[in-house]
Amino acid sequence: MLAQLQQQLSGVYDFDVHYPIDDFLLHDPVHAAVLAGDSFQHSPEQLLVAESNGELEISLFLHQKLMDALHDDNPTDRLHAANLNSFLMAVEGVSHFVHTAWHAEHDRPITQLELELIAEVDKFLSTVALVKQQQEGTSAAAIHQTLFNNFQVRPELGNAVRDRYQLANKLASQYCAHLERSHAVESRNIGLLRELRRFCRLSKTEKIRRISQHH
Repeated sequence: MLAQLQQQLSGVYDFDVHYPIDDFLLHDPVHAAVLAGDSFQHSPEQLLVAESNGELEISLFLHQKLMDALHDDNPTDRLHAANLNSFLMAVEGVSHFVHTAWHAEHDRPITQLELELIAEVDKFLSTVALVKQQQEGTSAAAIHQTLFNNFQVRPELGNAVRDRYQLANKLASQYCAHLERSHAVESRNIGLLRELRRFCRLSKTEKIRRISQHH
């Protein structure tokens, strides 16, 4: 499932990421906490990044309980309320990995806010695509409401992290609403792909400006 998500997101953004995500996975929270140190968030999903000798080292932590949940109730077989959160965490982790790896490989900077913003967009688009594949009658607008109106930040997170997540969610909600108005989101049409590929390559300031222009 994770490899499939990597392939899908790489295709959407026209990324040439040559690193299989399975080679970068961690499932043991103790190991992940040791690697992350003070930055470990005790979350089921977290991208761990460190720079060593001018090179970027990446690991994607997905808790073993999350992996077991995805295996026992696979969202790609049937997405429903009980496994939606597991699916969203998987998409978020893969999104973080794909965008970080591509930007690093092309020596392009990307901020944590941008990663969170794009991950929220990817969760929306991936959910729309999967629901469309599995069932008829659920609109992109209904999925937008489910994902963005029910957003909550874990209370134990620090203020700076909470503020970043809340801003990313707000910006992603506005951007995805624009995508709904301007494109046939369900069909992944050429116009939508062109917009997403252009958007993800903008700087942080340019992304925020672009969203504000359409809000």
